[in-house]
Amino acid sequence: MLATKFYLLAKKLSPTHILILAFLLIQFVGCILLWLPISSKTNGVSFIDAFFTATSALCVTGLIVKNTLWQWSLFGKLVIMTLIEIGGLGFMTIIAALFILIGKKITLKERLIIQESLNQLNYKGIVAFVKKISCWVLVMQGFGALVLSIRFMFLPDINFYWAIFLGVFHSISAYCNAGFDLIGNNNMVPFVNDITVNLTVMILITLGGIGYVVIEDCFHVFIDFAYKKLTLLQKFERLKLHSKLVIISSIILTFCGAALIFMCEFTNPATLANSKLSEKIFASFFQSVSARTAGFNSISEHGLRPVSKLITIILMFIGGSPGGTAGGVKTVTFAVLVLSVINAIKGSNRIEIFERTISFYNLQKALTITFFNFAAIFISSLLLSIFHPNLDFLDIIFETSSAVGTVGLTVGVMSHLSTIGKLIICIDMMIGKLGPISIAVALFLKRANTNNIINYPQEKVIIG
Repeated sequence: MLATKFYLLAKKLSPTHILILAFLLIQFVGCILLWLPISSKTNGVSFIDAFFTATSALCVTGLIVKNTLWQWSLFGKLVIMTLIEIGGLGFMTIIAALFILIGKKITLKERLIIQESLNQLNYKGIVAFVKKISCWVLVMQGFGALVLSIRFMFLPDINFYWAIFLGVFHSISAYCNAGFDLIGNNNMVPFVNDITVNLTVMILITLGGIGYVVIEDCFHVFIDFAYKKLTLLQKFERLKLHSKLVIISSIILTFCGAALIFMCEFTNPATLANSKLSEKIFASFFQSVSARTAGFNSISEHGLRPVSKLITIILMFIGGSPGGTAGGVKTVTFAVLVLSVINAIKGSNRIEIFERTISFYNLQKALTITFFNFAAIFISSLLLSIFHPNLDFLDIIFETSSAVGTVGLTVGVMSHLSTIGKLIICIDMMIGKLGPISIAVALFLKRANTNNIINYPQEKVIIG
């Protein structure tokens, strides 16, 4: 009887409600598992620390209150790795992949949930899309695990099995843009000059954060036109508008971020001053790539100059690309807002790029996401400042931006947070992962009736 009631209730819920409830359920289960003594090397952790770690792993953030290497047992590390995979790929993607393996038919309701989970425009062909993305993820994570495992085998005091586990864990963490590591207190700082580790991690971060839709589009264009003598620019012109915006904005953000960090930290003895020129360039690129929601760091975040922290905050706020494993307001959102400003300066009432027009709905959504993310950072920073008045305000903004952007970079604030402070950061991570619009729709708002044919008269207001 009770099961029937739950079934009927589930049928009435929207895909957004189901995704949020599934997220909360997995978050609770992960918290309980990490709370068990078997998950810790010591006598266990407090409930709030277990909840914080489960939330950070499921939100693929990477912020920690307990050192991942030293605090958690092998079982605890496996729980964290599983939560990262679920959070990065999406609960419904994994369920759909399992259904496909066992031959179970995927219903229309389940297709709609998968569509919502993957942030796709429609549910047609969603099952085939899940098959392709599952294969792609397995191949890329497997490749990353292989390369990293071989490299870790050459480290001193690392046995064969631990090297493999390190490779698998960091490959999953990098591809899912999680930022969890098993290195120790210094994240990737010991590997700042290691080209193999740095390059592999950066590739995984980029491929995970850029989104499979863009990768598939690029693959089809380059394969379909391989036999034609087309230049790289001509091939680029044949990409979808979404892919063009993602690629251009990602390249600009990566190179500009690296250049600014390089200039600001060049003479900083706490970060790059004592490194060779090539190492400074490489570390600057790693910081720029990782700041867009990956959470790994090869230089000290605490040692960054204030201007570099501000640059990192901006990169964390923008984040990765839609449909990927990264967080933030997303590169396309940023691109739409910039294009809106450019077209407004030109005196145009439309947003046009590459002979295409971006709809007003897209601009509305971009503004809404940016506003809510900014509001979440502002409110949580204000609250943390009230409850922790001794902390530096720029460091607080850095930490809240990292949480809302599901990045995981930290300047050391986590170790000073009270229970209330940890809960505030947990809420920030959930907002960043689930999305402010999804949360608002699920909790407070109803979707607008798009069939309403009544249009009220326009009236001008004074702006600026």
